[in-house]
Amino acid sequence: DQEKTLEEIKKKRNKDLLNAYCILPVKDKIDLTSTLQTLTSTGIPIIETLVFLENNAESKKIRTLALELRRNIIAGSTLAETVEKYKKVFGRVFVGLVKAGEDSGELDKTLERMLQLFKKQDATKAKVIGALIYPVFVICVAVLVIIVMLTFVFPAFAGMFDSLGAELPFITKLCIQMGTFMKKFWYMIPIILFGIILV
Repeated sequence: DQEKTLEEIKKKRNKDLLNAYCILPVKDKIDLTSTLQTLTSTGIPIIETLVFLENNAESKKIRTLALELRRNIIAGSTLAETVEKYKKVFGRVFVGLVKAGEDSGELDKTLERMLQLFKKQDATKAKVIGALIYPVFVICVAVLVIIVMLTFVFPAFAGMFDSLGAELPFITKLCIQMGTFMKKFWYMIPIILFGIILV
């Protein structure tokens, strides 16, 4: 009874862990699909393939996932039915294609097509990130320049105008006030910037 209780707790913990992961990252999908496709295409049963993933996958997510999939299949479910239970983890495309592959009896070919799809997705994501790096860098430099201007340059102008007894323009006064605020509440700057990025 104690062993059974421990087993149930472990199963629940693994399910909670999988749900916490939400959708599986593309990199992990590539690793998982690649291994499944390679081993199933050589005639290795799906149970043995999942055992291999449990013991050899680099990602802890994949190892946990393989364990849950194997347990469900041993309990009588098909691979498609098991994957369907974790559609939040795999995504609808993966679930749908696995079902189609099993129904047609060409799971290995379907996995090969999925693998190519995930590789294209990964390449597209890398291109988008690469394209965004330069604009983000420029924005960060611009923000840094503005902060320096407000906190150091404009206060210097204020001292010069005061010594001459001249009236400061409204925009200059506003910038000086902003600089004073930033000097006084400097710790708010990262919070504000982080909020802007999230928006």
